[in-house]
Amino acid sequence: MDPEVVFHRLVQRDMDDILDYYKQNAPSSVANRFFDQFISTVNQSARNPRHFTPFSGILRRAKVPGFPFHFLF
Repeated sequence: MDPEVVFHRLVQRDMDDILDYYKQNAPSSVANRFFDQFISTVNQSARNPRHFTPFSGILRRAKVPGFPFHFLF
């Protein structure tokens, strides 16, 4: 069973901003690819958190491959 993932309430706002940016400035496939990579990286971090770089204290940092974004968990 995969661990439950709970997003901070501001993640939706950030995701909307990122997707809007890509939809306005790149082919629509880029927005879709970003979202897919983000979800894939979230799932990987939930399954294997120690694979990702320690950030501060108990936090870890996961880069979204192929994009200039990361998230902390």
